[in-house]
Amino acid sequence: MIIENYDTMILTSKRYLKRNYTKLKISKFGVNSDIYNFNNNLIKLFKKASSTEIYNELKELNSLNTTSLVKIIKYLWIKDKFYGYSMPYIEGNMYNKIDLNTNIYKLLTSLIPLEKDLITLSKNNFVAEDLNAQNILYNENNNISKLIDLESYYKENDHSKEMIRYYNQLKLYKLFLNIISNIYKIDKTTPILYKEFNNIIYTKTSFEIGIKTFFTSLIEILENETDQEINTINDFRKSLKLSNKNY
Repeated sequence: MIIENYDTMILTSKRYLKRNYTKLKISKFGVNSDIYNFNNNLIKLFKKASSTEIYNELKELNSLNTTSLVKIIKYLWIKDKFYGYSMPYIEGNMYNKIDLNTNIYKLLTSLIPLEKDLITLSKNNFVAEDLNAQNILYNENNNISKLIDLESYYKENDHSKEMIRYYNQLKLYKLFLNIISNIYKIDKTTPILYKEFNNIIYTKTSFEIGIKTFFTSLIEILENETDQEINTINDFRKSLKLSNKNY
């Protein structure tokens, strides 16, 4: 059985959940957990019990004023061990499965509040450790990007908030660049990306102008180089190939 109170769900056993609720055949919520339909929401059930430290950090994350992080409804316990949580169902595709005809500027707009939330996390010493294409969902209908799998985030007290912000934003910028370029190693074989993106790493100034302004500038540089208009992810990849041939 399941006993619920304000923010907690106490489950007698995993077997009860498996017998009474439908397990979803989806992998977008992590390989170390199972997802079940539960009263119009979802339950994320960890395959192994997690630590009290992770539970406390999730509670703090959930209390922050953010819009892009999936909001936890209740925390799931089995025999005094933390085993997961319930959350709303989130419509959308993982970033690595986004349609290549997606408008880049529209996608960038959806990342503005997400970047703002990463800055909020940084101010509270949270590192977005597992920020990857499988952990961001994009809903094209309402143009919203959501962060999931927050149990991988952790508090970092040995580095400054500025350094944590740099780390978090750099991960987001690299991820977005990987998605639109399909290139996972930026080196001298991609001259424009190598020059412009390294500017972020060494000066950090691009983080102040924000992800949309930075990538809009990068797209304009590529358009001028190739004399090709770029609107979609496909356009970006084609222009990038053409640019590389010109060098």
